[in-house]
Parts: sequence; structure tokens; C-alpha cells
Amino acid sequence: MAPVANIVYSPASTLKKNETLSIEANISEETFEQPALRISMSGANILTAASMTKASTLKYTYTYQTQDGNGQVNLSLSGVTDKAGNPIVQTPATGSSFTLDNSVPPLPGNIVISPVGGEIRVNTLNSTNTNLIITANIDSSKTSGGKAELYIGSLSSPVATDSTIINGDTTGNFDLGTATNAALKALVPSGGEVKVRLYNGAGNYTDSVTNPTLTVDYTTPSAPVISNTFTATGGTVVSGKINSTNTNFTLSAAITANDAMGGKAQLYINNLLIKEYQPISSGQSSISFKA
Repeated sequence: MAPVANIVYSPASTLKKNETLSIEANISEETFEQPALRISMSGANILTAASMTKASTLKYTYTYQTQDGNGQVNLSLSGVTDKAGNPIVQTPATGSSFTLDNSVPPLPGNIVISPVGGEIRVNTLNSTNTNLIITANIDSSKTSGGKAELYIGSLSSPVATDSTIINGDTTGNFDLGTATNAALKALVPSGGEVKVRLYNGAGNYTDSVTNPTLTVDYTTPSAPVISNTFTATGGTVVSGKINSTNTNFTLSAAITANDAMGGKAQLYINNLLIKEYQPISSGQSSISFKA
């Protein structure tokens, strides 16, 4: 009976270009080298009768640097015989092929930024928010077994990872999982471009190209200074007081210019919201509330 080989690969997974693949051939019986056990490849990569290294009586090894290409790479063996002169069976009994995947995943898109808690502003984090959730559309038919990473601004490491993409997934989901503004600030100290990197099962990746910008401002505005007391109008006016004859009132407050630009101011009396003023303009240094 002719000798046969069982092939073991390391790593034993789908590979991409420029990866180092260790190939081990375990022979079923002692052979004679004429002049050596040779390995050939066909399919997605080509290799012609390369000599393997004899590690022991029944074991040969070969180190291969993967090339460009997609699909199955088939192995065949030659160059040795058993004591009876039977040449080794060309097709290994097990491990006769490995798979290459150099394909680029489809672009992720439609990135949606969703602040959580407190005062919600579009694509903005502020001192009242407690968490951040971001989603992106993905095509899992070509990325099943891969992952997605979230990058924000100049941060070189991902802020969050969706580590399990299975066939049928339509979105990559990134929930930072924070419960306080301090924890959120530690993860996202500054803003910038929001990018999603999508990997397939072989480790090839592509980056989103239509990326929104996240604005981050954790600075609390300076407290307004009430510049005068209530000024009642209508009826009997008593300084600093409102009575049943009055029909309206005004109240002014000084604010720091540009400290709350684009924001708003709210007037509360005994924890009851009376009036809201918005938006606060660039350079504005005072606000007036009129009931």
C-alpha cells in the first residue's frame, strides 16, 4: 500500500495575503527520499515541487508565505516512496487544501450618533450626557465571522468594538456602556470624525468614507447673574413684587459672552419652569425673560 500523508496547518483558519502558514505532513509509514518530499500548490496560489524539511522519520514541515488570491489552495505531494517502491499518494488523506480570502468587505455606512441622558443635542456630547450609542449599516453576507470597530477623532485605538458579526446582521452596534458623564468623558475626551472599520472573517478590513463629526463640549457655562429684580407691568406695580393686578413681568440676567452660544436659558421659580430663552447668539451678554 502506498504511503499517505495527513496535513496539519497552523494557523488552521482562512488566511489572507502575507501570512505565514506552517504546513506539517505526517506520513503513514517510513519513506525514502528521492531526493525529498516535495509540496506543490494549485488553485488560488501556485507552488511547484518545493522541498519540505524532514523533522523526524514520519514528519516533514514547510513554511509558506501566502500570496494574493481568493478561494481554495490545493496541495499535492511527491518525491518519496516506501520500502516497496510505492510513491506517496499525491493527494493528502486529510488537510488537502486551505482557503485564502483577500476580498475587501463592503463599505459600512449610515453612521448614526445617539447621545444618552440629559440634554440631547444632535451629534454632540455635553456635560449632562451619560452614555453614547452609535450604529452603522453593514453587509454581513460578506463579513460574517468578522467584527466592526468604532474610531472617534484622533484616537488611535477603537473606542468600542462589535466583536460578533453573524450572517443576517444589518448593523454594527457600539454601546459605550457608561452610566456617568465622568465615565463617558474618560472614553471620549474629545470629538472629531466618527469612523467605522469593518473586518471580514479573514481579517481584511475597509473604513467608512461618509463620516459624521461628533462635537464634544463638557464645559459647563458660567452661572448667569440676575441683574435686577422682577419688573412687574400692568395694574399696581410694587418694586420687586408681583400681585394680582399685574399682567406681566420681565427679568434680566447677565451671561458670559459666547459661553453658551447656540444654547438656551431657562427661568425657574420654586423649581417650576416659567420661561425658556433660545437660542443664545454669538457675543450675547444678557438675556431677558418675559412671561
